[in-house]
Amino acid sequence: MSIWMSLTLKDIKKITTFCDDTINDKNEVNPIFSKNDEINSLNIKVAQMRKKLISINDTKTSMIQNISHNLKSPLSSILLAIELLKDEEIPKNQIGSYYDKIYTVANKMLFDIQRLLNLNKLNFLISQKKQFKDTVDMKEIVITCLYNFDHYFESHKIGVQLNLYNSMFYGTEEHWEDLVMNLLENATRYARTYVRIDLHKNSLSIFNDGDSIENIDSIFDPYQKGKNGKTGLGLSIVKSICTLYDYNILVKNKDGGVLFKIYREKENE
Repeated sequence: MSIWMSLTLKDIKKITTFCDDTINDKNEVNPIFSKNDEINSLNIKVAQMRKKLISINDTKTSMIQNISHNLKSPLSSILLAIELLKDEEIPKNQIGSYYDKIYTVANKMLFDIQRLLNLNKLNFLISQKKQFKDTVDMKEIVITCLYNFDHYFESHKIGVQLNLYNSMFYGTEEHWEDLVMNLLENATRYARTYVRIDLHKNSLSIFNDGDSIENIDSIFDPYQKGKNGKTGLGLSIVKSICTLYDYNILVKNKDGGVLFKIYREKENE
């Protein structure tokens, strides 16, 4: 008995050291192995926790760097334009265009900051683990959102194929409108000739006939750069809305294009 207690205490001390090393962010942290099954189970959980913490920290660091970069560039443009205006180095007939540029860039920054705040709010709501019983008419939301892209579809000669059935999704109108707008924006950006939208009882699919996605596993990461150099938070917001209301989202490269599908796992058709 005393031998068993001695070994157990040694294992607990090793786990304590392991936790201390994790807290101190040491690069080389090796998990312990014990003859005691309970100690081994505890050790496995601690190792999993460490891996998760490292992943969260890496994601946070990367996001902060990307946010800084995405704010620095437009701020530099604004400051440069203001500096030129102050030094009166711009011909009078061009002054208006510089003010327009400052206004446009500032509005874009405000939009990006609002998106970041929305993403943070969504993640907070997810952490609360609330159950949502309110439903929204997804068919009406899809049709409403499509109106915003009419001019783009027409000017870029992109066809729209619709297969819409009546469907009620759990959640709020505001969030689902945001999700559909983000998915449509993504689809129209990459589509060559058409976008197809399928809405069934418990699922929404949006397909575009563009190029396949290269880094498909990280597509929902904040500020992930797309093939044409676009970065942002749109797809991160999409993922968070799905998580909040207990919907799955699937993105898949298919023959002739890319498919995004949202569905409820227990009721998937």
